[in-house]
Amino acid sequence: MSAQLAPWRLGYAIDPGRAFTARHRAALAGAAPAEVEMWAPVIAQQRSIVGEAAGGLLEVFQLLAGHGVAPAQLPADRSHPALQVLHGYGAAAGTAQLAETARATLVQARAAHAMLPVMLVAHASREAGRDVGRLARSAPGDAEATGRAGALAEDHAQLARETAALQGQAMAQGAPDPALLEAAALDAATLGFRALRRVGLAVDREPPRLDSRTCAWRCGRWARRSTRRITG
Repeated sequence: MSAQLAPWRLGYAIDPGRAFTARHRAALAGAAPAEVEMWAPVIAQQRSIVGEAAGGLLEVFQLLAGHGVAPAQLPADRSHPALQVLHGYGAAAGTAQLAETARATLVQARAAHAMLPVMLVAHASREAGRDVGRLARSAPGDAEATGRAGALAEDHAQLARETAALQGQAMAQGAPDPALLEAAALDAATLGFRALRRVGLAVDREPPRLDSRTCAWRCGRWARRSTRRITG
């Protein structure tokens, strides 16, 4: 898990658990059978929690890969929703020797995980909104640019409504509507690239992949398949 989290600058989250394991492995090497038996339930519980956290991490990595999200694209301050979920699973594994604390952290990580597809769309919507705002500020006196900025602003407003609806559905029902999630994910990717291209920044980022619709569909499929298990 440390190697998996290191590229995301989150390897430190499991350090307490690794230190605990190293200490007790050395201490129990020559311990009496009674002492080994005393620690057996703690170690078993730790392994169970680490296994659950590792499974959650794998699902998150698959989801992020489908969205084209890579570690280098994300800020170091954990403000991105993906980093919050990854850190939650890492912290659960890192405190797995403290079963009650780790279980509570794991519950929080799963709840954030269930919301992650929606939060990725919301994050993309905010990013697109900033780019649309930059275009609008660069357009004074240019009727054509002003018109383009206005059209993009209308599309962003529609995306914001879709995102708000997704968040409301996820909070009320435990899962967003897969069709709306697919549409919003595709709209966010398309709007983001259009806005970047208009302000002359497209060379700094790759355009949406040709299979962006497939990525959005995967997001919807993940929501249908996994949300019940994560929140159940």
